[in-house]
Order: sequence, then C-alpha cells, then structure tokens
Amino acid sequence: MLGNPELIILDEPTVGLDPKQIIEIRDLIRTLGENHTVLLSSHILAEVSAICDQVMIISHGKLVASDTLENIRRSRIKENSVMITARATQDKITEILDKIDGIVKYTLTLSTPMSIAAAPGGTAAQDGGIWDAVIDVDEGADIRERLFLEFAAAGAPLRNLSSAELSLEEVFLQLTSESEVELDDDSVNLVLDAEKDQAESGDDAESSGDAETGGEADDGDDNGDDNGEDYYIPMFNAKDDGSGKGENKK
Repeated sequence: MLGNPELIILDEPTVGLDPKQIIEIRDLIRTLGENHTVLLSSHILAEVSAICDQVMIISHGKLVASDTLENIRRSRIKENSVMITARATQDKITEILDKIDGIVKYTLTLSTPMSIAAAPGGTAAQDGGIWDAVIDVDEGADIRERLFLEFAAAGAPLRNLSSAELSLEEVFLQLTSESEVELDDDSVNLVLDAEKDQAESGDDAESSGDAETGGEADDGDDNGDDNGEDYYIPMFNAKDDGSGKGENKK
C-alpha cells in the first residue's frame, strides 16, 4: 500500500467479484490486518463474519454494538440454551424432554416431513420426521449428556446437539429493531414537546395580540370618528376659480 498507512478503510471490497476473487480479497485483508488497522464497511454480513475480529453495528447513526463477534452473539442469547435436531415423532420428543429436570421451556419446529425423513427399513409413521428444538434450561444447568443418553435410550437418533448460537444476520436484525423502537419513542416525545411548545407560543401570541389591539382602539378613539376611522385633516384648502388655478388658504 502506498505510504504504508496505519489505517486502511475499505467499503464493500468484495462487491462484483467472482468467488475466487472474493477468497483472494479475504486473504489480502487478513494479511493487511497483521500490520495495519483495517476498517471494513459492508452490508454483506457473511464477509464480516469471515474476516473481522471486532464488529461494530450502527443503526440510525447510533453505535448499538461494539465487541468481538463471539461476545455479541453470546449477549443476544440466553446463557443456557441448547439446540437439538432429532428424528422421531413429535410425541416421543415431547415425552423425552418432559422427563428431563432443569428444562424451563422448549420449542419444536418440523424441519423435514416424515415422508421424506423415513429411514431405510422404517416407515414414515414410525420415524415421524426430523425436528429442531431450542431448549432453555435453568441457570448453571448442563443437560447435554442427559439429552444424548435419553434420546439414545428411546431409539430417537440425535443429528445435532449444540449450544444455541445466533448468526450475525439475526443479531443485526435484533439490534436494529430495538434501535428503531427507541427511535420511535424518542420521535413521539419530540412531537409531543413540539406541540406543547407551539401551544404555549400560541397562547403568548394571543395575549400579545389582545394588548396591541387594545392600544390601537385607544388611538382610534383619540384620532378617529365614532366608527374608529382616522380623520383626514387637510393642511390646505383649494378653491377652484374656474381658471384652472386654485387659491390656497391656510
């Protein structure tokens, strides 16, 4: 880089590039980051996740997050949440989860219908499909081993067992949505304050207008007729003598 700058600012550096060029640019940015501070601005969050060590999220001109990607993700999920993917009927999964101590609540989502998920040698009705579950547990509880053993004993294969983790896209949507709600509240307060100030200004203007109107009425009484109109008092009276010339008399 010319001048060997300490700070390098890149704005959407991979837009319009093919997959091979994107990989090369990522490698170049990582290399530059070893000896320079690289500020990368991008709406392609997959690029941010793949390259950046520190993430800053800005919403409506306000910095709403600034930390490592891992810490930002952790801050947006409950501390003891577990995600599982299992092949079984919904009733069987519910039965297994209901007998495990420490589970606060869970949600089930059918990811693959049973007609597609049926294993060789089994029937669709027996397999039930493939289900995803997000499980919230008591603080300090670790139920992962118990989940594995219970599902294995019930003959319900676990395809995935991991701590719940949000993608950067999900984190971004959560933070910017919260920022928009705060902005809406601030906007409402500003509108209410403006209406209040306008009403107070209107009252002051009305009072001032009444005072000025009263003063003008007094002037009309002094210098005008009964209808409040000013008299016109000419300084000179012109008398036409028929010659086109008038005699001025003071």
